[in-house]
Amino acid sequence: RRERPDLAAEHGIRYLRADARDVGQLATVLERAGTVHGIMHAAMVQRSRLVRDLTDDDLVESLGAKSGVAAALIDAIGARELDFLLFFSSAQSFLGEPGLGNYAAGSTFLDAYAHALDGRLPYPVRAINWGFWGTVGSVATDRHRAELTAAGFHSITAETGFGTLTEALRRPAPQLVVVPGTAALRERMTASEGTTTVVAATDGLTAAERMVVDDFHAVDGQLTAIARSALLALLHEMHAWRGPDPDATEVARRVGVTARYERLLHTLLTMLADGGVLTVHEGRFRPDPAALTDALAGGHGARLDALAAANPDSAVFVELLRRCLDHYPELLRGELLATDLLFPASGTTAMEQIYRGNPISDLYNDLLTARLLEHVDHRRGRLRPDDRIRILEVGSGTGGTTAGLLRALAAHGEHLEYWYTDLSVAFLAHGRREFGGRYPFVRFKRLDLDTDLVAQGFPAAGFDLVVGANVLHERVPPAELAATVRQEGHRQVGVPVLQV
Repeated sequence: RRERPDLAAEHGIRYLRADARDVGQLATVLERAGTVHGIMHAAMVQRSRLVRDLTDDDLVESLGAKSGVAAALIDAIGARELDFLLFFSSAQSFLGEPGLGNYAAGSTFLDAYAHALDGRLPYPVRAINWGFWGTVGSVATDRHRAELTAAGFHSITAETGFGTLTEALRRPAPQLVVVPGTAALRERMTASEGTTTVVAATDGLTAAERMVVDDFHAVDGQLTAIARSALLALLHEMHAWRGPDPDATEVARRVGVTARYERLLHTLLTMLADGGVLTVHEGRFRPDPAALTDALAGGHGARLDALAAANPDSAVFVELLRRCLDHYPELLRGELLATDLLFPASGTTAMEQIYRGNPISDLYNDLLTARLLEHVDHRRGRLRPDDRIRILEVGSGTGGTTAGLLRALAAHGEHLEYWYTDLSVAFLAHGRREFGGRYPFVRFKRLDLDTDLVAQGFPAAGFDLVVGANVLHERVPPAELAATVRQEGHRQVGVPVLQV
């Protein structure tokens, strides 16, 4: 306000003073503001010192600026309908530099809060983990620039930052990390420093195995191109582009998307834009003319036929895409559930063929089985007489991965307790039929990853291994399952989270 007094008059900016941790004061501000379309939480209090040197007041002030303000905002917003709520978080969520522990704790709260709120509020909630802003803001000083540059950070410009902000609001993920910097800095941010080890099952592939992966990626690329074109044509036929360039909400209205699949439509639009067949300007979508002409020319079915014939080992993936494309209008309108499309009443056989019995799935299942056996062999050497190795499989589904794992684990059965879990009771019933009689060490239980595991009856600190095949995506990071790992005395033992 002091540096650019002209901005207020030019852009209609109003400056209001309030304690943002006070729900009453925030509510008053919102009432005075009138219609509010979006809210950005960028509050922070700098108390840079080691934890041992922090006073209680320092900690309360620093955390309050992040977590206290966020909680007060939600209470003050109440039933208001926004277009978005945006939390400014920090790279310190992943770094926790000495002297910034309080700031890192507040930022980590914002990250988790955004994930929780985005799943239950009717508008998007996003957290952006910002890196170093070197030209504006509280650390745009010579001292901070020197320190952060030496630490590997590159500055975010105002133009880049604003572009990233709009991108975060356009994408479906509730969290975006924006930290330009050196490779060494990126490695520090992605390294696993906790007790949970995330094991990628693609390390150390042989040449033959790498060829399987490369061949599948080539087919997948062609499937993606066909799907992109077919969906562009399908949305055109559902009148998505009739009239002025629409935003995502208007597209949903024009095509009649049911509320259940609005998030799916937003994801589709993002994918089409990323693929270059839609252009986006100020949140509004427009088909690329050449791409739309090509899409409306049709021939997608013939392209799928040719792809399946040329790649018989991957034909099951082609047929799955064909099935989905044939029923997409009914799906978007809510006339058909996605689960009924993928898992019809006739059985789960078609989807089972996705998860096993083809080169790419068999490769990953074999790699996962080998890794799991390594860990079981290691744990068996430390078992006490009455102990059991507890394995939690998350999202067991049709059991495509489970089948091979249980065959390999059968020899260790008397030392194991294997939990087959899924959100769907139908899949649990399928698992019992397939595996219950043959493998007495298997237990079957429903698991909802959006609800506390212990409250659902899973043992706290009770598992040695967690397995997830095509289930743990960006919404539920593997580290969140660490609350289920065993503890020895007061020391938590690392749990390998095996992912495919």
